[in-house]
Amino acid sequence: MERKTKQIRIIFIILFTMTSCVLFSLRPEMKAPEDSSGDRIPLYPESKLINIDQKDIEQVIEDSFGYDYLLYESSTNVSWTEDIGDSVQIKFDEMLPEDKWRIQSDWLYGEQVAVSEWRKGDLELTIAIIDNLNSEDLRDLKMDYGIDGLETGWTLIISHVIDITKPLPNMTATAEIQSLNNTATAEAKTAAVEATQAAQVTAQAIIELEQLLPKYNEDFNSPELADYWEIYNPNPKKWDLTNEPGMLHIMGAPRDGAQIQNLFGVRVTDMDIEVTTRIEVDNVNSRYQRVFIAFSPEENLFNDTVMIGLRYVKNEVISHNEADFEIYTGYQIYMSAADSFLTLDPIKKVEKIDYDGSVYLKLVRKGMEYEGYYSNDGKEWMLIDKYERDYQIITDQIIIGACCGQMWGDDFDAYFDFIHYSIPE
Repeated sequence: MERKTKQIRIIFIILFTMTSCVLFSLRPEMKAPEDSSGDRIPLYPESKLINIDQKDIEQVIEDSFGYDYLLYESSTNVSWTEDIGDSVQIKFDEMLPEDKWRIQSDWLYGEQVAVSEWRKGDLELTIAIIDNLNSEDLRDLKMDYGIDGLETGWTLIISHVIDITKPLPNMTATAEIQSLNNTATAEAKTAAVEATQAAQVTAQAIIELEQLLPKYNEDFNSPELADYWEIYNPNPKKWDLTNEPGMLHIMGAPRDGAQIQNLFGVRVTDMDIEVTTRIEVDNVNSRYQRVFIAFSPEENLFNDTVMIGLRYVKNEVISHNEADFEIYTGYQIYMSAADSFLTLDPIKKVEKIDYDGSVYLKLVRKGMEYEGYYSNDGKEWMLIDKYERDYQIITDQIIIGACCGQMWGDDFDAYFDFIHYSIPE
């Protein structure tokens, strides 16, 4: 039985966190909760009470549940039934809620042992069911607690009620419990204050970032780009701000050797950030002609890059089987996460769209997670894909561009209406 009572105690240490305690040689005198409350300890209907000396009851509770369960006014029933443990547990689950007891911790099971805790107002009820007693159990129960007259195969039930509003007065252990509770309360208050202060610092940082980000918003209404723009591989003959006022016009062209011309970059070193744009395209006729927005390193351009973009495909087989081929011609939104990006591949995710002259693109970075979205109106957003990328070099700038991934092909026109930044929700 010692093995089983220790097992119950371990379960309760894990299950209930009332207070940790140390065994004291000084033992409190138990006092039952007042009967005037009308709340008597529930008794399993088919069980028989066992008469036990008060000191033995205290020892049963201490060994089964822990010494701290003796530090409040309490009542205990120890009883037996020939019903099996599962039937006892099911009956308690039926009768206790009807008597207004509310479960606090559901039944946890060890070998032959099930324990549960219930609450009714200020009263807490703890029940242990020890199933299928054997001869060793009977011997230990008699030697340790003076419990006699049981038979093998029976079930022992320990029911213990405490009134949590009535700690026993003038007891060293009770004072220790109260001191520990006060310490825990003070630590909780300190943690709450620290959490609040941290939240305030975070909120202030977000406010400052929200105030800073609009400085980088670009509506392309000026005849010149702001100083914070960097143009990589510039070709001034193939971009302008005048062809369509209020838009950045890029003439997408084949690669110049290994270089993509006219890539426009802005440093954005904040980890959590999202960028939105609206684009229009004309004269596209090849799957290699693409307009995009990307997170990309300032050094080693297009290594460790995540991007979302628009492309056009013609007569592309998108699905087939032995009897059916589906050929698609039209626009697609694509998303890519690549460690090397000279040819704008590999494409990771593609979705067909009904392009009506413009499309909105949004790229989001939250920590190491990247998400790509598109929209027809800038309000309803559709997720294309998301990646979690632990890049060695932080993707510390936004790149926009238009190009043909090959070294041959026709020029085409791409227009960026704006670039706006914000903090992800």
